[in-house]
This record gives sequence, structure tokens and C-alpha cells, in this order.
Amino acid sequence: MESQFITSIAGNLSIKPHLVERVLKLLIEEDCTVPFIARYRKEQTSGLDEVQITSIKDEYEKEVELAKRKTFVLDAIKKLEKLTSELEKKILACTQMSTLEDLYAPYKTKRKTKGQIAIEAGFQPLADLIKTSTDSIEKIKKESKFEDFEQALEGAKDIIAEEISHNIEVKEFLRQEYWKQATLKTSKRSKADEIKETPKFQDYFDFEQKIKDLKSPKVTHRFLAIRRAASLKILKVDINFDEEWALKYIEGALFQMSKLGCQDILKECIRRAYKVSIHLSLSLEVKSELKKISDESAISVFGINLKNLLLQPYLGPKAVIGIDPGVKTGCKVAVIDNTGKFLADTVIYPHPPKNHKAESKTIIETCIEQLNIQYIAIGNGTFGRETL
Repeated sequence: MESQFITSIAGNLSIKPHLVERVLKLLIEEDCTVPFIARYRKEQTSGLDEVQITSIKDEYEKEVELAKRKTFVLDAIKKLEKLTSELEKKILACTQMSTLEDLYAPYKTKRKTKGQIAIEAGFQPLADLIKTSTDSIEKIKKESKFEDFEQALEGAKDIIAEEISHNIEVKEFLRQEYWKQATLKTSKRSKADEIKETPKFQDYFDFEQKIKDLKSPKVTHRFLAIRRAASLKILKVDINFDEEWALKYIEGALFQMSKLGCQDILKECIRRAYKVSIHLSLSLEVKSELKKISDESAISVFGINLKNLLLQPYLGPKAVIGIDPGVKTGCKVAVIDNTGKFLADTVIYPHPPKNHKAESKTIIETCIEQLNIQYIAIGNGTFGRETL
């Protein structure tokens, strides 16, 4: 069990580190279930409830998954002989899977990109010159030694666009801004009327809402409906963001345009990088995250509904005594009336070492007489039969 996991989980959940460590020990080393820990290990966890324990378990699994992915990424880049000490530090410092994947993206094994092909063709010096020179492209062309300058220029553009799209700081900043500013826009597909389910989704034929608002548990059902309609080819779903704002941000973050001579070419590269790579990638991330949030919200709602269903009076409107058998700690007794309202609780000790059988019997009989009890329910755990 990694100590950094404990510190990270404790910080994320605002739970004391020693309690996180105890819960993880019970879950991992002793193979205890969440309900068991919440019910029978309160003295070790200071009374953490099932929700808190489940959160610790989920956070731990995320940390383990992230650690495994880091190891894979480091090994993969090492094999390519492209791992620098600075890159290794950045990878090890990642706290989010999305950031880690951004770092790994340029090194993934795949078919060669246009930028990689251009680098192999020897166009990197021209790309570097365009990014830094105060000369115009016409002057650069005159001084160029490339036989086919137009081909070299296109290759240089591919290299610059790819470098922009893989810039971690730019992408991370825009990722945060997407969650603040972007909207989800739906439109009806041309062949939607041929699908019989189409009328069910008429509220979303021309729908737009900020994605930050769609994260609210009160409206996550909307995204579930939109996803359903999209899977049926009824709706087209887009993530919209102010493109000009994004382009100006990238321009200011990466280049001092007023001092450069190839401004038009750089702006073209920025636009290409944003439209072809950055926007597409962030749009997919947003949709994936909204799906996750909506699914979790739906599961939560279904869980509450199921709980209410299971808690409906099994016997109908009857007054019931419930007894949870126990030995040393006694048998816990709770009483509800015919509406399910809690009336009273107590503890009786009919078993060794106290053996208060007569007193226990009197307590139960009194409850039956005074509270009009019609049924008694006894737990089937340890000493269930003896209590019966």
C-alpha cells in the first residue's frame, strides 16, 4: 500500500490519513466488504459510513490505475529512447489520467503523422525559423536551400501544427475553459423522421446548454436522453466553444506575434491545430465525462428508488418489533408502528454471560401489549436461533 496513495486520498476526501490507511488495510489485506466495515469495524474507522468507505475504495482504485498507466507510459517512451529527466518528472507528477495521456500522445505507437514525416524529410529547421524569425516568408524563401520550397513550407506547417496540438499547458488551460464556457448543442439529423422513436426526443431537436450546467444531478437525465437519441441516429451532438477566443489564447500563449514575420502562416497553423486536434480531443473528453457523471447520477437515483422499494413494509401496515441478535453486546431491539414510524429501541441480554432472560421477556411482552405489536422479526445471524 503506497503511502502517497493514502496522502492523496485523504486530501481529496478530507478524511484523516490514519483512517484512510485503516480502511484500506481492512479492504485489501483483510478482504472485508464495505458493509461489513461500516457495521462491524466502527471502532477502527471512527464510525465512517458506507459512502465514505466506498469513496476511499474508489479513490484507491483510481490511484492504482493511474500508477499502472504511468509505469506503462514510462516503459513505452524508454523503449523509444525518448525519455528525458524532465519528461519523467512530469509523468510522475501527474494527478489526472487526462494529463498523463496528453504527455504520452506524441509517443504513442501509431502510423506516422504528417508532422513526423515532415521532420524525417528535414523540414524541422524551416519550422523553427518560421516560429522565431522576424523575416517575411518571401525573404525566407529567397534564402532557402530547399529545391521545392512549397513542399517544405507545407511540411513545416504540419510540424508547427502538431507541436501546438501537443502543448500540455495550452491543452490543460483550454480543458478547464471548456468546462466553464463550452455548450452542448444538438440538432435533428436529416433522416431522423424515418426512425419511429424520433417523436420521443422532440425536446432536443434544437437544444443548447452549457456543459457545466449539465453536470448538475438535477439535469443529468437530459444528457442520458441525448445520448440515447444520438445512438439511434436521431440527433447530432456537438460541443461548441468560442473558436476565435481559443485561437487568440493559443496565439498569445505561444508566440509574440508582433515580433514575428510569418504571422499569417503561424495563425494558419494555430487554426489547423485547434480545429483538427485540440477541439476534437476536448470535445470527446467532455462527452465522455458527461456520460460518466450522468451514469453515476442515474445509478444513484435507481439506488434510492430500490432502497425505498425494499424498505416498503413487507407485511403491509403492521406494527413490528425487530431484534438484532447479539451475545456480549446484547440483542438490539427496535419498534415501529403500522406506518413504519420509529417508536422505541432498547437492548436486552437474554444470553450468557448476563443471562437476563426474565427481564428480556418482560421488556418484549410490555412492548407487545402497550404498542399493539403484531409481528416480531429476528435476524438470522449469530445466536438467531437461540434468541428465537
